[in-house]
Amino acid sequence: SAPQGAETQGGADAAGRGHVPPWVWPLPVIALLAVSSAAPVLRTLDSVPPVLRASWRQQLTALVLVPVAMREYRALAAEERERLRGAGVVARLVLSGTVLGAHFGFWIWSIDHTTIAHSVLLVSSSPIILALGRVFLRLPITPLELVGALIGFCGVAVSMAGELSAAERAKDAASELEHVSLRGDLAALAGAFAVVVYLLIGRELRQWMPVTVYVVPVFAVSALALTFAAALLEGASPAGDVSAGAAEVGAESKEAAVAATRTFGWASSAWALPCIYLAVGPGVCGHTVLNLCLSYMDPLLITLLLLFEPAVSALIGWWMGVSDVPGLWTFAGGPVTLAGCILAVVAGRRREKLAAVGKTSAMSKTASRRFGDVSGAARLADDETGVPAAPLEAAVDWGVVDVGQQCATSCARGMSNEHAGMTTDAALAPPTTAASLSGGNADGTIIIGTGDGGMPQPVGKPDADGIAAPTQEYQEVELAHHVQRVRRC
Repeated sequence: SAPQGAETQGGADAAGRGHVPPWVWPLPVIALLAVSSAAPVLRTLDSVPPVLRASWRQQLTALVLVPVAMREYRALAAEERERLRGAGVVARLVLSGTVLGAHFGFWIWSIDHTTIAHSVLLVSSSPIILALGRVFLRLPITPLELVGALIGFCGVAVSMAGELSAAERAKDAASELEHVSLRGDLAALAGAFAVVVYLLIGRELRQWMPVTVYVVPVFAVSALALTFAAALLEGASPAGDVSAGAAEVGAESKEAAVAATRTFGWASSAWALPCIYLAVGPGVCGHTVLNLCLSYMDPLLITLLLLFEPAVSALIGWWMGVSDVPGLWTFAGGPVTLAGCILAVVAGRRREKLAAVGKTSAMSKTASRRFGDVSGAARLADDETGVPAAPLEAAVDWGVVDVGQQCATSCARGMSNEHAGMTTDAALAPPTTAASLSGGNADGTIIIGTGDGGMPQPVGKPDADGIAAPTQEYQEVELAHHVQRVRRC
């Protein structure tokens, strides 16, 4: 249920997801199993206070990802590193980490106070909360999103009300491993609400920051916040509570009891194995593998797959013997909740795509009036230079993502532009030798033949080395052709 998968930057562009290699298809299933195992494994650590348990998970996950984050950080350009150190970016990272710490604190606390099925189901209901939040914030929302949110809300209500009523009638049953409680369910919902706030805060940062460069500081802040909370609320300390093991029999039991109150108790032999699994399994093999899958698959597919985490988690918990079979009302309300989430996610994705298409269309019309005729053909502007003011900046404004990469193959003689990420080159065309020329005219200029648009490309007289530099007219014609290529991209 941890939102690492959402920390992705949207994956690769659409072209990069055109073909999915065969080895990628099993990875989402493996990642789903790893992610879904988090709640049952956390249940086995129930002798460790929940907030301290959450801090252990965040501490270890951040440590595991530090080497990858350092490698990605070194690969950043100097201006991107400077941007990372900006006050606004740092403030958002700190706020995101604090809210993420609240998510883990509420969710892991709920695992101890309600069923695993309910805990994971309710904490995964963030699509419903996000859709309802758009209504209260008066943001654009489609009718299908609203219907999905209402269906999901009804499923949550049925599951909670029914199970709470059944738990009240069977509260004396000693055979139950777990039972539904109102405070546990509300804590899980608070964790879902924290996920929504976390995603909204970090949305802009995740669009340009590498995944681990974003994740590691956020996880570090969340670990720090949870560590302080565990010290205040649960009495955790670096040395631990020595008296905690007084009633235990055996040296190992006493050590485990004391370590369960230490700030870094996961380093003890008693708790190291399950804590390392939580970092490497659900953390790296789960969410990090999902981030890898986003480079090849549609993010919508990954999002929908993660919505089945509650069912898989409950099944793993039952198999491990730490959870009962979900109750009748969970079976009744759970699928309704998931159906509402799926409808809200699919409708929301469709709204975003339509909004993007509408924005691009409007920008293209504006650009066509500025740089071309009604058919989209490029023309030269009527100014002193005879060229459009800033065609590539306009192309970026039209919604063309990463112009430098998308146009690299189609632009044989690409114009230079900082914003598009293209290589700066003083010459707008490759040097042309006299041997490659096909003729000349009276004023001494030589004609290479015809260009992309069927127009002649005049080149100046060759120098002593036989190199002919492009003339001003050639540059103007080539620029007009490049505007056309950018528009096609």
